Amino acid sequence: MPGLDLEQFRSGMHGLKQRVQGISDLLPPGSSVVYCDLPLFNNFGDILIMLGTVKFFESNGIRVRDSFGPFALSKSIKPYRGSTWILHGGGNFGDLYPEHQQRRALLIGRHPEARIISFPQTMHFSNAENLRQFARVVAAHKDIHLLWRDSYSYDMAERHFECKNYLVPDMAHFLWPIVTDEEQDLASGDLLLIRRDEESGAIPPWLAAREQEFTDWRDLIPFPHRQMRRLLTVSDVAGSVTGLNVATVEAWSAFCFQLLRKLAKVFRGRQRIITSRLHGHILACLLERRSLLLDNSYGKNRRYFQTWTQHLNLTELERG
Repeated sequence: MPGLDLEQFRSGMHGLKQRVQGISDLLPPGSSVVYCDLPLFNNFGDILIMLGTVKFFESNGIRVRDSFGPFALSKSIKPYRGSTWILHGGGNFGDLYPEHQQRRALLIGRHPEARIISFPQTMHFSNAENLRQFARVVAAHKDIHLLWRDSYSYDMAERHFECKNYLVPDMAHFLWPIVTDEEQDLASGDLLLIRRDEESGAIPPWLAAREQEFTDWRDLIPFPHRQMRRLLTVSDVAGSVTGLNVATVEAWSAFCFQLLRKLAKVFRGRQRIITSRLHGHILACLLERRSLLLDNSYGKNRRYFQTWTQHLNLTELERG
């Protein structure tokens, strides 16, 4: 990429990975964890978070004692004495996705003495009473640690939650650097990865004119991956009902690392990624691709960019 200081970019990406590595202060080598709310769905952003989390565990000698997805809730009742509960990171902390928040609150309430670590999250509460209710859940716990992936969320937590709060980049940054067997020298055009859900933000006119080129994660997820997700969901629920320790995260992450290689090839085939998906932006960074990031409906993408990636010289924020 002529005219760009890639060494400066790579130094910045390494620094973000090292910030994630700081979580090891809470999880020394040999720790045993239970990984909760595993993303058994087709949002590749959450999958990328999971893959970064799995790599972090492996790199730091952390043993996953058990793992379960959103439908295997009976496992959240088990004590798992001597293990730390890990809550999956992401952007569902608050009342925009109430089912995730309810599961989080129930688990925290059931295990008031156990160490619980919520991996880096974005916070968004539209209702002040919902925020106060969760603050009461946090205040009743003895050993809870909440990690936040942007300055706004961290500042909000410091004001409202009586616990240890930390400012940490998204777990996907621990995947740096992504090295694949297939390096593509020829890249052309833009990939327009635009979300189409409740978080969709405003589309500037210049981009709306290219709507026919829009794609989203679900368009890039192949059918076999969808089938495997269904099978693992059934297996995960069966393990929860029978009490068996089903290796859900091991099987799902192994399959998803294959998917990452496929999507890396798609991204490397383009010169620039224009996206309203935060992890479209992060994956572009992990693959050393230029990216233009659009905000989502409530400022999540902008806040993340301003906290962590604005100084990377392959990234831009759409300010229109």
